[in-house]
Amino acid sequence: MATHKELKLLPTAGDSFADIITHNKYYVDKTLFLKDIIYSGIPVIVRPHGFGKTLFMSMMASFFGQNQNDPNDLSLHEKIFKNTAIFKDKEFVERYMGKFPVIYISFKDVTGKTYKDAIENFAKVIATVASKFSYILDSDKLSESEKRRFQHLANYQDTSGEYDDLLSDAIAILTNNISEYYSKPTILLLDDYDVPFVNASVNGFIDKMQFFMDLFLGRLEPLPKNTNNALSPMEKIVLTSSLFIRTDYYKLSPNTLLDTHHFKTIAGFTKKETKELLDYYNLGEYIDLVKTSYGGYACGDEELFNSLSVIKFVSDNYMHKANHEESKIKAHNYLIKDKSTNELKDYLKIALNSNIDTLQDLVGGKSIEKELYPFVTEDEISKKYSCDPFPFLVHKGCLCTQNNDSNYLYSVKIPNEEVLEYIECTCNDLFVQDPVNESISSKLIKCLFKDDSNTAQGLLYKLLQHYLFTRKSSKKTDKKEVYKTFLSQVFSMCSSSIKNYDVVSEEKNTQADFIFTDEQTKKAIIIDVNEGNEKDAKFILERAKKELSTKDYPSLFKSDLTINDIYAYSIIFLDRVCLIVSRKVNFKQKLIKQN
Repeated sequence: MATHKELKLLPTAGDSFADIITHNKYYVDKTLFLKDIIYSGIPVIVRPHGFGKTLFMSMMASFFGQNQNDPNDLSLHEKIFKNTAIFKDKEFVERYMGKFPVIYISFKDVTGKTYKDAIENFAKVIATVASKFSYILDSDKLSESEKRRFQHLANYQDTSGEYDDLLSDAIAILTNNISEYYSKPTILLLDDYDVPFVNASVNGFIDKMQFFMDLFLGRLEPLPKNTNNALSPMEKIVLTSSLFIRTDYYKLSPNTLLDTHHFKTIAGFTKKETKELLDYYNLGEYIDLVKTSYGGYACGDEELFNSLSVIKFVSDNYMHKANHEESKIKAHNYLIKDKSTNELKDYLKIALNSNIDTLQDLVGGKSIEKELYPFVTEDEISKKYSCDPFPFLVHKGCLCTQNNDSNYLYSVKIPNEEVLEYIECTCNDLFVQDPVNESISSKLIKCLFKDDSNTAQGLLYKLLQHYLFTRKSSKKTDKKEVYKTFLSQVFSMCSSSIKNYDVVSEEKNTQADFIFTDEQTKKAIIIDVNEGNEKDAKFILERAKKELSTKDYPSLFKSDLTINDIYAYSIIFLDRVCLIVSRKVNFKQKLIKQN
């Protein structure tokens, strides 16, 4: 353990490897994986958001990249890597450290509502990369034709016609010209290469983007072996993504959470690494809390943690520990406000609409069996609304695998509390924000004010088929509260159509669970909630009818003489089925009789 004054700074999202080391920030050493990477084919590191893929790519760029001003000067490399594990391998360091021009391309900003917008952002990314090497244009090693194409790539003006063709050939232009300038092969790093695909899928132009990306990535052909007669323009190609998209146009080797070989801990924190981090900041006693909140991702026999969430947990809490404020130490949810998780909403929406029972089982703590592959196909990306959403949710980190009973059959579950809460909150938001559900809810209210219980029952049934009951509420001994929460969300979508809305708590010991009136305060709705199972439905129904006929509902409105009619309902929930019985009371006639 370190004292408070000795503690290193914590890295933040967006820090480069060089920033972390230069500013003496805490770093979980993954440098030994450089050897695995360099001796593999064309690896794709496939991990969910927050596992440190981009930081690993930044570390690679720092290690392999040569000093542009003086390729023989390795002083900065030695300063940065001298305390890392890879630096002890003198032979590897001598052969590879600072020896190559590195082309680093990040696709995280290649987004847009239209194909034109996305391609324009793609062009900006490529132009920025090309501009960093614009000094090669002063060299006699490049032909005038090569210089024109390279300069056009670096100074784009539009993304149509000739330039669009030039852009799809960017990998060849960059690697060939830069390799020719240095008389040595390049290292090409493509970070978040799946973003253009996913963004296009969300916004409805996946076919156009697939065609373009196939042309662009088609340049990632198997690398020829270097001989005395030929020089490959690329020494090594490495890609990262949260989805590995299989295509027949280029041959890549994915490393996903489904793999069990030595690449498995290349991204994400192991339990050992997490414990060491917590111990360093005097938070070691909270390892079980951190495991429950941010761990649970199985990769072979290793358990992985979301490294970004773990670091944020430490950042939020280590001063509480130092100040002896242990009661303030909390495991917050960092996924809910993370905009990079927005794409997950599409897959959760598909699950809500077509696989609600399976999703409900997962939220309830159960495991499901799924056939999983380390890739998704372009066809699955383009037709995602008709595909099984759960493999996508596994690759995106919303679900994790427990074991592999056969070649591709896995047991799948929700990995931790952070993801569980994210799924619950997101699904609840999707439910109330869905215009179809809003329309059904509006019709439901109108039916209740018309004493049309049969139609209301059918509408409520439709809503139940797309509602996710949270695990927290499902554990309550009183299931009635679960269904009251559901109705509260339904009525929240109709707030403009009702007045005097009140959710009655059990402590008030009244005769109803919900009370509200119409906008003119002439009609009142009273709802009593009941629940049970289908085998007891007849008994529950008869009991509900009896209670409706005996309860003195007008007494709830003695002070409100504008009410003409009261519609009392008993809604009986039998899992995702419901029954409704009703009773209409003429309020003014009732008052006259009482007087």
